[in-house]
Amino acid sequence: GIDKGKVQLAKINTSANGNPVFYYFVNSGVLYVKGSSGVAICHGFYTFMKTHEYGIVTWAGKHINWPATIPDTEQFRQESPVKYHYNYNVVTYGYTLPFYDWERWRKEIDWMALHGFDFPLAYAGFEAIGTRVWKRLQLTQAEIDNFYVGPAYLPWQRMGNVINHDGTLTDEYHAFQVNLQHKLLDAFKALGMTPICPAFAGFIPRGILRLYPNVKHHKLSWCGFPEKNHGTLLSPEEDLFMTIGGMYIEEYEKEFGTQKFYIADSFNEMNIPTTADRYGWLATMGQRLYKSITDKSPNA
Repeated sequence: GIDKGKVQLAKINTSANGNPVFYYFVNSGVLYVKGSSGVAICHGFYTFMKTHEYGIVTWAGKHINWPATIPDTEQFRQESPVKYHYNYNVVTYGYTLPFYDWERWRKEIDWMALHGFDFPLAYAGFEAIGTRVWKRLQLTQAEIDNFYVGPAYLPWQRMGNVINHDGTLTDEYHAFQVNLQHKLLDAFKALGMTPICPAFAGFIPRGILRLYPNVKHHKLSWCGFPEKNHGTLLSPEEDLFMTIGGMYIEEYEKEFGTQKFYIADSFNEMNIPTTADRYGWLATMGQRLYKSITDKSPNA
């Protein structure tokens, strides 16, 4: 066990360029760790612990051999060369995280903080927000269910690869994920982490075409899935693209508050739709995605 009286933690300002920084030293048997954020302090503490071979914390468990007394040290200072330290591939939310509960997430957040990650993807609750948008647009529950996939496949649905695969998402699932996201965002904020939250990437339920039969769209395919699993991309030049993108941000920030960073992930392992001006179309896609977010959240 670590004698809490033998460890002193304190907050300091960021470095001159705004990047995270920490320093530590031991004096009279007391470890002093000072950092520019909760994450920087945690990472400073863990750097001391690993450097002096007092323990390790991993995804599989932890092994700590904290001595009764620790020798005095010179001051060690570490400043990051970058402002943000990104964590997760989007597909981690399918391969690893889809069934994490709050207790498991608490361990994950501890791991992130100790290892210096302060810029995590935060996808929980996205489909609940999407469902609110689709209902505002008067889609039926059957049309919504036909769009979404089971939890382990959600990253690929979010990126337009696949729909209507391995089950539907229940109201109970949505409520759990929204509650979880609130807890995650609160914990990230407390530690000085900056989350990256999900935005509309252009992929729509086929039910949209019942309501807007003349809207321009592109049929997608991926990885040999049959036609019933193919996604649909709303063309970015359509006004409806901006409308839906704005509704996503409205509903998201109504639930979770204003966010700084959003992710809208398109064209994962797929060709872009063939057009006469391929690169001009891609530029338009990027501009429209960005504008659909910042029209509703100007500082995002």
